Amino acid sequence: MTNDFWKFYMETHVRITDDHNRTYLLQASDTPVGQWIFPAEEIFVMTAANPWSSDQFTPQMNSALNAGLRQGLERAGAFFFEAVGHDPASTWIEPGFAVMGLAEEVVLDFARQYGQNAVYRMSPGAFTCVGALLENRETRALQIR
Repeated sequence: MTNDFWKFYMETHVRITDDHNRTYLLQASDTPVGQWIFPAEEIFVMTAANPWSSDQFTPQMNSALNAGLRQGLERAGAFFFEAVGHDPASTWIEPGFAVMGLAEEVVLDFARQYGQNAVYRMSPGAFTCVGALLENRETRALQIR
């Protein structure tokens, strides 16, 4: 099952909307495309929605979980933008956050607290899926549009 999840995770597209209301599409690629435009050396993309990759959570439940994550990130002093992860066809959509200013282990602690299998780590040229509940890590090139 882990390999099935990982395949889907590495196909995920991430839309990040910055504080100037500009939206960027980030995804894994065979070669890096686009220029790094974020105010940090790395960002982590995470959600609290659909813990344990379950589809049993209503939009209201997911919204409440993300509100809790937002409060935790604010208390931890993180800087973040709104983000949405989705499959290439946009049939599975999960809102979340593009988080800056926290160490990877802190981000993974939040992910585990909210039952998330993995988070994304983006840095110039690199799209990495990092396991939180799952033990895996995979990096490909980063495409930014």
